[in-house]
Amino acid sequence: MRIALTTTFSPWDARAGVAQFGTRDLADALHRRGVDVSVVYTMEGYVEPRTDLEAPYTVRWASVLRAVRRRGAAAMSEHAAPVAWALRELDQEGRIDLVHGQGEEMALVADALPQARRVVSAHALERNGQSRGKTSAEPGPCIASTRLALELAHAVVVSGARDLRASMAAPLVDWERLVAVERGLPRRFFAAEGLFAAGAPTHLLVVGGNGEDDEARQLLAGLHWLPEDSYLPVCWMGDFGTGRRVRPPAHLRLPPGVECIGTADERSLQRLVGRAAEVIILDDSARSSELLRIAIAMGKRISTCEQACRSLVSDLEPLALRSLPTDEAGFAELLRSAIGAAGLRAPEAAQLREFARLHFSWDAVAERHIELYERLWRSGEETASAVPESD
Repeated sequence: MRIALTTTFSPWDARAGVAQFGTRDLADALHRRGVDVSVVYTMEGYVEPRTDLEAPYTVRWASVLRAVRRRGAAAMSEHAAPVAWALRELDQEGRIDLVHGQGEEMALVADALPQARRVVSAHALERNGQSRGKTSAEPGPCIASTRLALELAHAVVVSGARDLRASMAAPLVDWERLVAVERGLPRRFFAAEGLFAAGAPTHLLVVGGNGEDDEARQLLAGLHWLPEDSYLPVCWMGDFGTGRRVRPPAHLRLPPGVECIGTADERSLQRLVGRAAEVIILDDSARSSELLRIAIAMGKRISTCEQACRSLVSDLEPLALRSLPTDEAGFAELLRSAIGAAGLRAPEAAQLREFARLHFSWDAVAERHIELYERLWRSGEETASAVPESD
């Protein structure tokens, strides 16, 4: 079975994000398992393709030429046709049995390779079939192409139970084609054991909430219960806005020592979680779910809400996670115990790290993808053999 992965742009592009890095990491993990895998990345047509890459698998570049469209003209992502052509060339070098893409670039794959099974990762698919955050009544080329790719996919992968629930009501994807697979975590978070062992914790890390929900208000009240000189600084990664610098509403009356932070890269996240005395998860947003998985992988003390645990595909019941309290006094006691704690005992931290390795590492995620690929491939072979040959 020969697999091709696709995504818009590449991990080496300045616009690289979850889709690009995830495609690269999945390809690496598939290759380590002996899968014949190729990857199609896109690039601007006037940029020279990278020739210094040491990828262990075949890399093919698809040149994208930006088109100027008239308003109201039929829209198609400029990534779709170049990716389809690149896949057709790869198929001529050796049959491609399955293509797994990230969305819009998959719109024309059914025409280019009708024999191949098609898988699309549709993280953050909403009820109206648009990507989260898109509200335009007249969808642009990215949305239109993603819708087409979803309609033509044999399987649609979502990254967790929360995305699965959101996708179940989407008119483009019937539930039989939905498959929930956690996204893998970068190796950085599994290689941090001992990296932050020296030195005392420098802060508490709070994730989620916007200051208006019950948990956030109770947390703030709990902070006010403590003397100013008795608690560690608090880094609050909340949903106050976007960007690295975040300004929470003035009426929240944040006590001294509370810093609100926005987005953070992998290195910053590793440091934030690694130096935290405790990670406190307030909600089940995408960011909170990601930080919950990172904290588990790094073997940290964690207090979390029940909704965050349910937002993941993996069952967190075996783990010794602390539940959030339900009142101000409970949050004050949680904060006191977190400040005075020296971290988890070694056996408990090791249990968390092993759980993460078995569920959130790219090697584990690749195994689940291989199971999906083989199931789709076998169903395609059975369908092809059932079609009578024409005279």
